[in-house]
Amino acid sequence: MNSQIFIMTIEYSVDIFLWIFETFLGAIHVLMIFFLITKRRKKVQIYRSPFYAIFIWISIFDLVYVVNNDIGAKMAKYPALMPFFLSETYYPTAFYFISAYSSAFEISGHTILSINRYWVIKNAKINQVCWSKKVTWVFYSLMFIFPIPTTVYRLFTPAQYHYNNGIPSITYVDPIVSQIVSYANMSYYTVNVIPSLFATVCSFINYQHLKKLQYEVTANEKHELKLIIHTSLMFLLLAARYIYQIALLIATYTKSTSVTTVAQFFFPIIASSYSLFGSSMLLIISKQVRYDFFNFYRRKSENFQDISHATEEMAEPVQLANAGCTLFLIFLLIVNIILAGLAIDFSSWTKDKMKIVGPLYRISPMGSG
Repeated sequence: MNSQIFIMTIEYSVDIFLWIFETFLGAIHVLMIFFLITKRRKKVQIYRSPFYAIFIWISIFDLVYVVNNDIGAKMAKYPALMPFFLSETYYPTAFYFISAYSSAFEISGHTILSINRYWVIKNAKINQVCWSKKVTWVFYSLMFIFPIPTTVYRLFTPAQYHYNNGIPSITYVDPIVSQIVSYANMSYYTVNVIPSLFATVCSFINYQHLKKLQYEVTANEKHELKLIIHTSLMFLLLAARYIYQIALLIATYTKSTSVTTVAQFFFPIIASSYSLFGSSMLLIISKQVRYDFFNFYRRKSENFQDISHATEEMAEPVQLANAGCTLFLIFLLIVNIILAGLAIDFSSWTKDKMKIVGPLYRISPMGSG
């Protein structure tokens, strides 16, 4: 009984940490999306880059993944809410498909951003730093279409939900399907990791070459070149997710529950970072974005000028953005409080309850076999 209480304490502690982590980064993410959309709508030059057009779409699916995963995983994880996932409805399958598709969209989107950075740096000397609209729309299409073959089967794949030492997980009813899904996930990650790695390495090589030439660039070009830091850091987070998939595949062959448990314990933090850290990263690496962002939301910063007297033209979009951010925070807070309250039932945390199974949900966005 003491061990079960300890496991529950650790699990709730992780949930609280993740909630604070996701709420803080999620708020910045919502504000950044509205900020970038407004800047592009007003055709501000620095934000007309295809990088930001693609980043906006990725950010929207980031939020879809986090909110969907936050609700679904907690509802499936807490025994008090388990009947919802034992019922014969389409909700669990829909939750899982949305999570898988939005995660696959994130991965393919960041891969395209890596390729975009390679293109920008490679052609910096001949002033071809932007893709044409036609090329951009081709990549838009790839972002939406490419995840479908690797996720649509989840709508028709029955799975069982269970716990591994208090950590939510799934296993597919058919072991053959489980192996196929593992290979599909690994293939999808590999297809994205390889070009991302190639583009990132080549971008840094070309960037160092430009520095040796002492190539003079404009402010916009300098900003474009600096965004390679963003795609590089996102690649490192993608690599961490790739290692997670490798660990699960190894655990499948070795039948090691300890490897699976450790991997699934750290995965929620890695997944949330990959989904929500992109906006914060833009603020960190770009002085221009920081200035415009704080200026847009009428915030004071010791490094930026006081703009408390914003124009009436800016008042309406600022109020809408603040309202949207507030609603998002309230929504996450209410969901977590309700779910946590329903779950605080110590008598339900028995050994038998820890083995409960039902239709699927788990926190892995791409799923795991």
